[in-house]
Amino acid sequence: MKAFDVVKNEALDVDYDGFVQIMESGRQVDVFLPEEKTDSDGYLTWDVEHWSTTAPGKFIRTYTLKGRVLRDYTMHNAYDLKTDFHPELAVKIEIS
Repeated sequence: MKAFDVVKNEALDVDYDGFVQIMESGRQVDVFLPEEKTDSDGYLTWDVEHWSTTAPGKFIRTYTLKGRVLRDYTMHNAYDLKTDFHPELAVKIEIS
């Protein structure tokens, strides 16, 4: 998958495991979705997901909607990451 490293100002080709390694090294992966997404309860709507780690094997996802950072977040462990982390659906991916 194509990604752009905004810190190093370079384009990268990264696979799923590469994104996980990037997050585990202390970087953030921003996944820009093709359209707004809403959770199953209808509570939260977002169009960008920001993924990073809080500890080894622990991941946090924060959200943005139309350029506004939302206060909500979700926590994930390494085992359930494949359920919720889908960079292959992105229209753009940035690493910051």
